[in-house]
Amino acid sequence: MLGSFALPKQSRLPDVCQRLQDELQSSLIEFRNGLMASQGALSMNVYKKDNEFLIRLELPGVTAEDIEVDVVGEQVRIAVERKQPEQSEGSSLKQERPFGRLQREMQFASPIDTSKTEASFEKGILELKLVIAEELAPKRVPVQGR
Repeated sequence: MLGSFALPKQSRLPDVCQRLQDELQSSLIEFRNGLMASQGALSMNVYKKDNEFLIRLELPGVTAEDIEVDVVGEQVRIAVERKQPEQSEGSSLKQERPFGRLQREMQFASPIDTSKTEASFEKGILELKLVIAEELAPKRVPVQGR
């Protein structure tokens, strides 16, 4: 009598490894961003609603022209050039606000539709609206001041 024969299940190991690698990369980015935020770099809040992400960053002392927003696939990079004010009041005793080029990066689980991405800047708050997309297309997002 012949025994039954079953095909082996397809291995899910590559999917699990890829997911772990993505989570590790995301965790490292979050760790670096958290370290930068604890040093006063760029404070932000991120929200998700339906198929959109909303990011708000506090950027006191900069103008819309000082801000760069780049979106590539699932990654968003926000960079700002914060200029150090002239010291007309004498020598500095304490400086806690960072100056120079500062940036934050975020890695999302889904690609962003760059054609629907919007950025606005008002009263020191940068607001980004990111729509989840199916295709990968890099784009620099212009920031509009009010």
